[in-house]
Amino acid sequence: MRLYLLRHAQAEIVAGAAPDASRGLTENGQREAAEVGSWLSTRSEPPTHVLCSSARRAVETMERVVAELSSKPSVSISEDFYLASAWKLFEQVRGTVPDVSSLLLVAHNPGIAELAAKLSGQGDPAALRSLASRFPPATLAELEPSTAIWAALEPEGARLVAHFVL
Repeated sequence: MRLYLLRHAQAEIVAGAAPDASRGLTENGQREAAEVGSWLSTRSEPPTHVLCSSARRAVETMERVVAELSSKPSVSISEDFYLASAWKLFEQVRGTVPDVSSLLLVAHNPGIAELAAKLSGQGDPAALRSLASRFPPATLAELEPSTAIWAALEPEGARLVAHFVL
């Protein structure tokens, strides 16, 4: 079982009255998302399901990541993930159906970084230090939960396998 936590890639800065959720990816962000997808395609358990924020930058990130995967996961897009707290994201992960063996969550900071830190009870000390100090756009944390049931996942209940930072 694997849990991947991904912060959306670099987003445009929109001036004026445009809603924050309408911000798309920059050209650099598009490249970042494809690179994350390429890296994710090499993992032993690529995602079988994706939970994604409805914000344009998150959806565009998810689309570019999924395009790089040989096996296409099912996708759920929800406004509930837009700027959600770590606790709200945690509840959504715990609500994942049991037949999902590998989950990718695409969301925003500070919630996604706080969730990664909250769940990472074990792992390589250098990766844990890196995770604690930075989670810029297009960063991905790969976690191995200590349970085989999403609903049983607890804080500090996962091992940090990798902290992928571009």
